[in-house]
Amino acid sequence: MVELFVVPSDASASPLRLDAGLVSGGDVSAFSLAPDGSRVVYLADQRVDGISEPFVVPADGSAPAVALDTLAGFADVSGFQIDPDSQRLFYRCDRAADEVVELFSVPLDASAPPARLNRNLPAGGDVQADLAALSGGRVLYRADMDANNVFELFSFLNLGSADPFRPAPTPRRSTSIRH
Repeated sequence: MVELFVVPSDASASPLRLDAGLVSGGDVSAFSLAPDGSRVVYLADQRVDGISEPFVVPADGSAPAVALDTLAGFADVSGFQIDPDSQRLFYRCDRAADEVVELFSVPLDASAPPARLNRNLPAGGDVQADLAALSGGRVLYRADMDANNVFELFSFLNLGSADPFRPAPTPRRSTSIRH
């Protein structure tokens, strides 16, 4: 069993457990400290063995951990990043359909439910592991969102935008013809 603890670097206090207790067989599989140092996000099969869900807890352990998403029996979070502003979590998950990996975001204060950020994917399409969380709630990601196995870079600009999906510019190639 892998658990998550915090302890002052000067050892002035005993270790404090941050995860809220794990089910039998459960583990903390990943964690990240928010850039502002206030919170820790971790993935754990804390409630149901085998279902890895995202949780957030104050870094000082002053409040209990809070689930940021509740996942179905088939779903798993396969990667995540906290934005540089320490306000949002961006994560890849097969939340809606088994093995269809999409991009989601949720505020770290759990004030709103998770939002799917990618538009509908073609059969076989997925959001890839390449994520870059930017300030202002923006994220860059790679996906085969328009055609299966045709990967492009997309930027999600903000929640509520009319069309938040913007493909990154494709580099132009110059061709010279010499006579």
